[in-house]
Amino acid sequence: MVVFLVEGTTISILMASALRVWRNALNQRDWFSAALAAMSDAVVALDNNGVVTYLNPAARAVTGWRLEEAAGQPAEKVLRLVDPDTRQPFSALNDRGSTQSCLMIARDESEILVERRVTTLLEDGVAAGTLVILRDRTEWHERRRSEEHLRESERRSRHLADAMPQIIWTAGPDGSVDYYNERWFEYTGLTPEQTFLADGWWRLVLHPDDVGPCAAQWAQAVREFKPFQIECRFKHASPNEYRWFLGRAEPVADEPGGPVRWYGTCTDIDEQKRTEEMLKEVGRRKDEFLAVLSHELRNPLAPILNALQILSTTAMPDSESEEARDVIDRQIRHVASMVDDLLDMFRISHRKFVLLREPIDLVTRVHRIVEDYRRPLEDSGLRVELELPDEPVWVTADRRRLAQVISNLLQNAAKFTNPGGCVTVRVELDREAHRVALSIRDTGLGMTPEVLRDVFEMFVQGKQNLARREGGLGLGLALVKGIVELHGGRVKASSPGPGKGSEFSFWLPLCRKPAMPSRTLSAVPAPALELNGKGRLRVLIVEDNEDAAQTLVVLLKRFGHDVRMAYTGQAGINLAKSWHPDVILCDLGLPDKDGYEVASELRHDPETSTARLIAVSGYGQEEDRRRTEESGFDLHLTKPVDPMELKRLLTVLKVGA
Repeated sequence: MVVFLVEGTTISILMASALRVWRNALNQRDWFSAALAAMSDAVVALDNNGVVTYLNPAARAVTGWRLEEAAGQPAEKVLRLVDPDTRQPFSALNDRGSTQSCLMIARDESEILVERRVTTLLEDGVAAGTLVILRDRTEWHERRRSEEHLRESERRSRHLADAMPQIIWTAGPDGSVDYYNERWFEYTGLTPEQTFLADGWWRLVLHPDDVGPCAAQWAQAVREFKPFQIECRFKHASPNEYRWFLGRAEPVADEPGGPVRWYGTCTDIDEQKRTEEMLKEVGRRKDEFLAVLSHELRNPLAPILNALQILSTTAMPDSESEEARDVIDRQIRHVASMVDDLLDMFRISHRKFVLLREPIDLVTRVHRIVEDYRRPLEDSGLRVELELPDEPVWVTADRRRLAQVISNLLQNAAKFTNPGGCVTVRVELDREAHRVALSIRDTGLGMTPEVLRDVFEMFVQGKQNLARREGGLGLGLALVKGIVELHGGRVKASSPGPGKGSEFSFWLPLCRKPAMPSRTLSAVPAPALELNGKGRLRVLIVEDNEDAAQTLVVLLKRFGHDVRMAYTGQAGINLAKSWHPDVILCDLGLPDKDGYEVASELRHDPETSTARLIAVSGYGQEEDRRRTEESGFDLHLTKPVDPMELKRLLTVLKVGA
């Protein structure tokens, strides 16, 4: 920038031409003064001796000097310039015509980064002084440093992203991906050209089944500026290999109202997905195993139970047949108990266990249960002691399940206590804690700390002598824990050590005494239905197990009913249409048509639609009962069916005929 400033003009009042020059000079001086005052750059004028003659307003603001104070001062005093790096003094007059960056130290010792330029003032071609122009470069310098810092930060971020095992990516406001880290290219084998081709990577990388859902969810996330998350399969660089990835992205705005960018990751979860699928498959197979196990265990029980009932109706049984009946009865109940325990544990672990809760006086209930078990325990050589409060203690519980808990603990005490030992049952009321504790202590084998740690886990059993008759699946205490916790209580086991006995206890929260006496839950009698005939019932048995079918036929005939049987589903349907039975007892697992199909067909045929349909099967889970109801069955009985319960049920139906 070149500025011409005219100074020191001699005016001669005697010469008209000199007057015109003076007037022109004044006009020119006013014009340049106005121009300098308007400049944002600091301008300092010096004479040929380096003495300050002028500061424009910007220079006054930067240096902190007023014009009247600075005029006549040497340049080094007003313009204190130093090198930004070495802090060495920097001459204000050197390097004319060039631009230099330096620090300007103001009068108040504050510092500012400036860009200095020195220009010679000419007057009629003769040097008349010097102009020092200072431009504030602080903002520019900070911006440049910020840009350099940003570039360095971005370089480090990308270097870090490339080192990460995850796929890292970014996208613009419209959702177009504009960056992937090296992990992407290593995994997919794609080039940058293939990757950033419009919509190209979707087609090349995503599994065909995942393209639609992924595209739809991503479009919605971009449209609504909401976080994005999806599980999808990416094709590996190797042929025909896909792996599961978890894709996530977050929209981020640089400033409020500014453009949104997307920052995302893709994490390989293939092993996790495979493990989940494996666990699901294991769970499914376990469920199937439990269902099949219960079915296979129950099936042989049915003919045994029927044969037992037949034997019991034989006139004047001898001692051997009576003993045989006792053995059959005992073993049937033992196997049925194991099956029930398995199914109970399944229901507890799958949160399908249903409690029928009601207010119960725990003192009365415990007294009754212990008295029921007193005779068997004393017959085993054990002494039974009972310590109960003198007043009722009310809890909200399932009457039958509470009895199951107490009986399991009593059986456990009897199993591990030798004859001559003692079993003590105690109920203690803790009103301050608003709970009641029940404990069963024995003087038996005791437990080690290792056994105590896992005693309530499934399939855990203490050591027993080979001579012990009691076995089991190791589910009794696990059931105790599960049932008590479903009631809102807690269980505890303790033992001083081997040979010193054990104590099992649980506590339950108290409840208020009910306004009305607690009702006793009992089996609800089957409702009477309108049937086809009068007198004895015509009963059709559809069962592929010949032993079960034949023994059931004999049993029902002895009950006074007219009975026929079929071994397949289609044979049962045909016989029902021609014979018109009042009641049909139908197994679910048949060789041709299953029981659900049989029931559905019979219900939709006017000739058989009014028959009473009863499912009789080893499958007795909630899902099985739901399906039997949906397919048209009236009742669902689980094998082995108690013959006397079946007799009672048919009697009710007969009365309603």
